[in-house]
Amino acid sequence: INTVKNYDAAKGGAIKELQSRITFNDGSDWYFIAPPAKDSEGKKYPCIGSPLKECSLHLHGYTERKDFRDTYSSGSATGLLFGVGNVGDKLGSLNNASTFITRDAGATWTEVRKGVYQWEYGDRGSIVVLVDDVSETNVIHYSLDEGSTWNEYEFNDAKVKISDIVTVPSDTSKKFLLISEASGQGESSLTFTIDFEKVFTRQCVLDL
Repeated sequence: INTVKNYDAAKGGAIKELQSRITFNDGSDWYFIAPPAKDSEGKKYPCIGSPLKECSLHLHGYTERKDFRDTYSSGSATGLLFGVGNVGDKLGSLNNASTFITRDAGATWTEVRKGVYQWEYGDRGSIVVLVDDVSETNVIHYSLDEGSTWNEYEFNDAKVKISDIVTVPSDTSKKFLLISEASGQGESSLTFTIDFEKVFTRQCVLDL
């Protein structure tokens, strides 16, 4: 959740300053989100060493996404969450945000990339895909080890603006669709298929 840091001032008309909290016991207790020590470029965050109320991870709400049905997590990718935000004493602008991932249900976080990215889970979290949510691009970033390492794939010669990245609702498929925005009036949008079916040497099968 995001709470208002300057509640009294905001009641008087001041701009709200938001801080993020996380709970691990169904809402009985709420905590600041512990930030990673370093960013995606290996640089230490300036506020590291300060108390959490002055230096924690703050995330933009899922309702700020183009499709608010795309939440942080997936029911089939246990423990994995993505979020867009910043490290500091309050939530900053999306213009200066980065994209973060956690592999342990929010206990620890890692900055994946600078900037705002869309994400999607596939094959129950064994595949995760990112695509730029702001600028035109012809590259996706994908991970096959829950975000520990990342690879790039060029899906088109020309750059396009991606409006959405989708897969089946259960997030169990290895196929993704990239849906681009029309480049101008009268122009058609493009859809790209990304198929990870052959990326693994074998498929695990659960024999009940």
